Amino acid sequence: MSAVGSSPGVERHGTPHIVSARKARAALHDRRVALRRVVTIARHQRGPSAGVCQRRECSTVGGTTVRRPVRQGSPVKRAAIVGAALEAFLQEGFARTSVDTIATKAGVSKRTIYDYYLDKEQLFLSVIQEAGATQSAEFADLLDRTLGQVHDLEAALLAFGREFAHTVVRCPERSAIRRLMIAEAVHFPELLDGRRPVEPAHRALAARLARLGEQGLLDVPDPIVAAEHLGVLVASVLSERSLFGAAPLGEGEIEKVVVDGVKAFLRAYRTKPDTP
Repeated sequence: MSAVGSSPGVERHGTPHIVSARKARAALHDRRVALRRVVTIARHQRGPSAGVCQRRECSTVGGTTVRRPVRQGSPVKRAAIVGAALEAFLQEGFARTSVDTIATKAGVSKRTIYDYYLDKEQLFLSVIQEAGATQSAEFADLLDRTLGQVHDLEAALLAFGREFAHTVVRCPERSAIRRLMIAEAVHFPELLDGRRPVEPAHRALAARLARLGEQGLLDVPDPIVAAEHLGVLVASVLSERSLFGAAPLGEGEIEKVVVDGVKAFLRAYRTKPDTP
């Protein structure tokens, strides 16, 4: 007889216990492997600082909601990171830019970038947001210079149109940021939030046109629409022709577009004299 046959007690009682123990150890091992896999994936998705409990705050600037940096830290370091990130994103686009590259350009550690901005996506949105805020402030200054105190309506609109046109065509960084936003808008719908329903610069121009309407110089039933028309006539035409700043345009061509655009705008919106 076999050994098993001569030891019925082991066959009936010992073997099932051994099998059950082995199954329990195997199940425990599988659970530990699965747990390690989940932790690894979570750390990969959230960055090196995932093990630290951190508060994520949100802010809304220009209509765009972006989480604030995880840690405020040094303003000098944040400025260096934003500057380096903007340069890298404009050169290589979002997908081809690595956090290692940004860290090297900024002279900070990769961990610092994750501590300040959580991940590359939030850094990208923060960079675009800061660039937009800077452009909005510059546009407000432009409006103050050209449409602040208006005595000659046509001359003031021509001054605005010329300066704005050169900002659109002759500012490489502004044009590059606009091209980057167009390229990444499909992947970052948040980029469109600040432009819905109207972007800040558009609202600021509309407010100036409304003031000219109150002075009796313009007839603007809807200042938002009037601002859109003026922007299209003196800037969008040049953006299209220059492929958003990628192709050079001559001064003569820029001047003609601005003059023709302002004249068309005035034909539509200048206050008509009362006829007896």
